[in-house]
Amino acid sequence: MRIGKISLIVNLSLLVLLVGGAIFVLTKNISHENKNLFLDVGNEESSQSLITLEDVNISSKISYGSRNYREMRPNSPVYLSIEPSAIESPINGTLEIKFFNMESDLYLDNKLIFPGLKNYKRIKEFEDSYLYQKNKLSFVIQKTLDSKSLSEFIKENYYGPKVYSFTINDKLNPQINNFDSKTTNIDTLFRGNVEFLSYNEGDLYINFTKKDINAYKGEDEYTLKISELNGTIIYQEKFLDDGDTSNLSIVKGEKKYSIYLPNLNGFYILSLTNVEDNSIADSIIGNISINTNKIIIRGDFLVVRPFSFYIKNDFPQNISFYYWRKGGSQTIKVFNNNFIEEINLSDSYRGKNFLYDVVPNENKFVINKSYIWVLNDFAVSPSKENWFDVPITFQQYINDPDLIVLDKKKIFVGKDYISIRERITLNETKNRFLLKVSGDKNAKLDSVQIMLD
Repeated sequence: MRIGKISLIVNLSLLVLLVGGAIFVLTKNISHENKNLFLDVGNEESSQSLITLEDVNISSKISYGSRNYREMRPNSPVYLSIEPSAIESPINGTLEIKFFNMESDLYLDNKLIFPGLKNYKRIKEFEDSYLYQKNKLSFVIQKTLDSKSLSEFIKENYYGPKVYSFTINDKLNPQINNFDSKTTNIDTLFRGNVEFLSYNEGDLYINFTKKDINAYKGEDEYTLKISELNGTIIYQEKFLDDGDTSNLSIVKGEKKYSIYLPNLNGFYILSLTNVEDNSIADSIIGNISINTNKIIIRGDFLVVRPFSFYIKNDFPQNISFYYWRKGGSQTIKVFNNNFIEEINLSDSYRGKNFLYDVVPNENKFVINKSYIWVLNDFAVSPSKENWFDVPITFQQYINDPDLIVLDKKKIFVGKDYISIRERITLNETKNRFLLKVSGDKNAKLDSVQIMLD
């Protein structure tokens, strides 16, 4: 018998494990009145099987109170198969999967359809979505939670967050005013990783120098990666060691590099990364120039020459300073529109983080000594002219985002369960689906349902 417009329901509370085998067999029990197909493993009288859950990467039935469920093991695939002879090709439908207390990522045919929320808390529910925030996020929500749309809420309450979303796209970026393609020179030297965010219109020119200090053994290599906000890499190149892998501190001089990329319009991430094989960054990056007046530095960075930078913030944020070298004590000056303040990094702060609260306003910081870390979750710019509001970064692939947005059309979040829906197409060649969870805990699978159009 072939299936037309009916509903296939797998109730896993009735599932049994065939000991020593690799297949869970689901046999059918058809109700012609309501055109529902109820799949009952316990019905041994039926000889026809319609759906199978293959492999033993799923537990036998577990009962806890009124709940009955199976546990899927992390990174262990389970295949859901539909008998090809039962399919009127092709058939579109919706696959619905329900879990209790779900904390793991769920993949369907290696596509992420639910991100684990173990380290996230729900901030707000909107008409079409749920918004989750990372537990340790340092952003401060300033506006009332009685907000408008999801997009407006994110723009008003978060400073350049990294977002993984099933609903909104990358159309929330700020407007750039007073753009100029003139060259900006970043007047300092960096050691270790550093990441920039630039806004460009037209061709992109980047120049920088690399000088190996050779204070530690091993090759000193850096990688420059230029990518779009969604993570798409448009350029990547490795810059090799100067040939001296000793630790004799023999400096051979600096090498100059120039990069040209045509027709780049919009926001771009430029990251210079010390190759992971090097346990300690042993090169200095300097003389950085780029043909845009809109460029900021994101995240932590280590300067080895005096440096001044600018921050404009609409709500309180923190920034930390750290030095470890003897003689590195100093006074950092802060110029605010309303006051001038001095941060006294005395000898007592050597080897310790100094946390400074940046009040909402325009702030300029002047560092007068070398070898000091600037640690922050936000961004700074070399000057006021270079500043622009940090755009929201929408991740193409999930990577520790600040915010997660769930689409209510696909995901329903109950008190203690999650229901996930995904559109599928069945035909005689596509009748098998891979389910897999990741994380460090088993996933409590309650039920699977296929609703055909």
